[in-house]
Amino acid sequence: MEQKHVTTKKVATRVAEMVENEKKRITTICFDYAAWDVMYDYANKQTREFESQSLPAAVIPEYDLNVLLVINRVKKTIYHEGYDRSRRRPVRFDPGHPKNAGLWRSLYADFDQPSVRSFFSASEHGPLIIVSAPILRTDASGPLNGRVIMGRLVNPGFNERIAAAVQEATALLAPEQVAGELNDGQVRRLYRDRSLLKETRN
Repeated sequence: MEQKHVTTKKVATRVAEMVENEKKRITTICFDYAAWDVMYDYANKQTREFESQSLPAAVIPEYDLNVLLVINRVKKTIYHEGYDRSRRRPVRFDPGHPKNAGLWRSLYADFDQPSVRSFFSASEHGPLIIVSAPILRTDASGPLNGRVIMGRLVNPGFNERIAAAVQEATALLAPEQVAGELNDGQVRRLYRDRSLLKETRN
């Protein structure tokens, strides 16, 4: 039994490392876009030219992302693009959809803080790894002019990549998806640590 727990802990640690590496990868891209003087100007005045030349369709395909949002300083979404590669279709993350409540709540939490934030959220299209970076000038001067948000869906392809790395079948779920199946202590731990390993017979 003790060996089983050691193995489970190793699997959980490896999965957590892969998720953190994905967050770091997205953070680098998101920060570069947000700390761009042209993006700062775009947050003040949107142009079709900037969107067509600098915000390419299908959510920057070379980076394998699924969502790109630009929200200005008054929390108005001025650019919104989503694409689900596994289903080969565009998607939108509707603020009024009940499954997106946690996503938009997290996006607006600490909105005015000049720091990069990353989190894991449920959405109508599945779990999302999200990074939110403040729009500042290249020299980090302000005032803060909104936020750039980038993320990727935890789709079957991503779960398969993790499963191959840890050699165990895995599924990453957002906290909102599992809270109803947990006892009070587990829910508190989940929202405190933002992660919880739940092992099934499979």
